[in-house]
Amino acid sequence: MASQGFIQLTLIWAVYAIAVVLLLAIASLFVYLYQTHRDRSTYVTTVCIFTITCLLATVLLLPVDVALVSSTTSSEHGRRKDWATQDKVDQITNTLRIVYYLLYSLDAVLCLVVIPFTYFWYEEYDEVAKEEGTQGFLARFWAAGKYTIVFLVLCIALFVIGFFAPVARHREGAHFDLDYFKRLLAENHGERALTFALGLLITLGVIPYCFYTAVGLALLPVSLIQSAPSISAPALDASVTAQLESNVERQRQLEGRAHGNPDGLSSKDQRELEALAANSICKRRCGYLLGHTNLFQPINYILVETAKVFPVDYAHTSPQALLIATVLLTLMTLATNYAIAMLVAPQYATFGPQTFCNDHNDLSLSSSLSPSAAACSSPAHIIPCSETSSNPAASRVCTPSVASTFLNRVTVNFPLFGVVDFWAQFVFLAVFLLSLVLLFFRTPRLAAATAATSSAANHRPQVRCYLAGYYGQGASAGNIVDLVVVERAEKDLETGFLSYCEIDFLS
Repeated sequence: MASQGFIQLTLIWAVYAIAVVLLLAIASLFVYLYQTHRDRSTYVTTVCIFTITCLLATVLLLPVDVALVSSTTSSEHGRRKDWATQDKVDQITNTLRIVYYLLYSLDAVLCLVVIPFTYFWYEEYDEVAKEEGTQGFLARFWAAGKYTIVFLVLCIALFVIGFFAPVARHREGAHFDLDYFKRLLAENHGERALTFALGLLITLGVIPYCFYTAVGLALLPVSLIQSAPSISAPALDASVTAQLESNVERQRQLEGRAHGNPDGLSSKDQRELEALAANSICKRRCGYLLGHTNLFQPINYILVETAKVFPVDYAHTSPQALLIATVLLTLMTLATNYAIAMLVAPQYATFGPQTFCNDHNDLSLSSSLSPSAAACSSPAHIIPCSETSSNPAASRVCTPSVASTFLNRVTVNFPLFGVVDFWAQFVFLAVFLLSLVLLFFRTPRLAAATAATSSAANHRPQVRCYLAGYYGQGASAGNIVDLVVVERAEKDLETGFLSYCEIDFLS
């Protein structure tokens, strides 16, 4: 029996380790997907990937926590398993507690100290001074550290306040007179300091959680079912007309390059015309206007939907913006994790599927037996575990998850955080419903998509070519030319028409 319990616990931790590796890959893909290609920084990339991985590992630890504590009991019989002695249960919870303290401490330090330092470290980079050798590692480190001292003092102050802050030990009301909540107060000062820091981060996170996440959740389903009315949207009709004219002009340019001979087009132009024809319903009659793609593109769908939830610019997010977005993502995720554990699914997050025998008639008999040996007289008496149960059998059989205990300490020890976090859920619902109504009746617009396309076009490289005369007969001034012309000019390099080109990135 003991070996069976060991195998079960090992499998749970192994699955968690594999999931963390997958989360590392997801975090790496997320960062590399959105960061700009021109201003990449190894330090910024590493910090963002590590921070997002630690954050996701913290959130993913909740189901692992529930699975581990639930593995000690038999939900069918309402008692602990034979191998689940009290020492073994304490060993499981202590291991979980250490992992939680490590991850929560990492989240706090990364969010309050490491990311600000990395931000200033990147800002202090001077390419000219680097080339001249006047900016060394220590000079740059000291310059970034001077600005980070404020955040370091803030982090230390939070832990000191949490270390010495008085807890709410004296409360009025019978519902606070429970052994379960009394045990939450029996903690050392180090745990209380970390609890205070976590509570503050969660409370700060409810601000973007209410006004950013709520709007994003409302936008996602509406955008999937919303269609563009043609009668009540004159601006939309004008935008479509403008796009149609632009498409017709593009067709005329491509056909003009061929001089009446379709075979005279380059392979790139031919592919463009074929792509327009393959994805347009009305073909030439509407100038190959792309109404929608006939083939489902999963990458395009994933990028579009994730951009609505967390709108950063694909491949154009600067390192500074990426660091700030990582901090906001950390705060929002901690607030979301609190809402799920405490309000959305409290039974699952606290006890999971654990049950116990609520037979008061057999209380005198079961009290003399171990939790694993006590048998229930009737299946009807087997009920889910609850922290409000007055039956002593519940405390002997049920084991609350470490996550719920830790989050409950935030509420019990620091009531202000609990009040703010609780009422913030109603603000979240109000913002969600208001956004849902406004987005549902809002007229769809193509301006956002056009602006995004224009922004991407502004980042395309333009090429300045210096064209020479035939066989070197003089050189013309540098002119900005289209990239397609450059490709053709490069093909004519052997005839002497192209001298050289310079790529000029315009932002």
